[in-house]
Amino acid sequence: MLATIVTRCVAGLRWLAKQTYRQRALGVAGSPQLARLLDLHAITVAAHLALVAALLLAPPTRTLIWAAALAGIPLLTGLAIWRSGRLMIGVLIAAEGLIAILAIRWPAFLPYLVTLAIAQQASLLAVWIRNGASLAVLGRATAYGSLLGVFTGAGTLIIGVFARSVPLWTAAILFAVAALLSLSIPANPPRPPRAPSPPRQPSPPRQGGSPQSPQKPQASEGYSVYRPSSLDTPKDPA
Repeated sequence: MLATIVTRCVAGLRWLAKQTYRQRALGVAGSPQLARLLDLHAITVAAHLALVAALLLAPPTRTLIWAAALAGIPLLTGLAIWRSGRLMIGVLIAAEGLIAILAIRWPAFLPYLVTLAIAQQASLLAVWIRNGASLAVLGRATAYGSLLGVFTGAGTLIIGVFARSVPLWTAAILFAVAALLSLSIPANPPRPPRAPSPPRQPSPPRQGGSPQSPQKPQASEGYSVYRPSSLDTPKDPA
């Protein structure tokens, strides 16, 4: 019975790994120029699911701390969208990783991780929009991160029952990887190629105007133009 359970668990994990790779492959095939952004989005989604597991395992936090953290969401999110870009995303991800490490020792930092997570995802979404990504590619990236979250979220939640710091350490490692990955995304969104201009159509002839007279042949320099005369017509012998 134990061997059967282990075999089925391994088969299920293998299936999840194949589906994760499939979602990434489809997303990259749809927009190869956004491959780095797709990986960054998926890793941050997986890290935030690990934070959800840490919140479920954390001891209760004072209401005042939650109120202060939630009050900062509109301000920080607005700033993150306004200054969205490689630098802002990298700073937010690095701050999340640092506070995740601090929250291992002091769980009162967890509410501020929620504030940073919302601002970081909003900034990343603004970059997706500026890069002209379709909803299909964004959905692939989210599915890719959610499948990773089965390991980082649900998996660490089970392990966290015995070791409470595992979800936060997992999130901190993922944030470190995402911070390094954010350095490779383009600073400015690539501009789409300009469509070739259509050929100019000839203007239609004007209605009701007088027909233009044919142009007279012009003589080149040093020569005269021969004009036929009636005298050149051969006479009919009568």
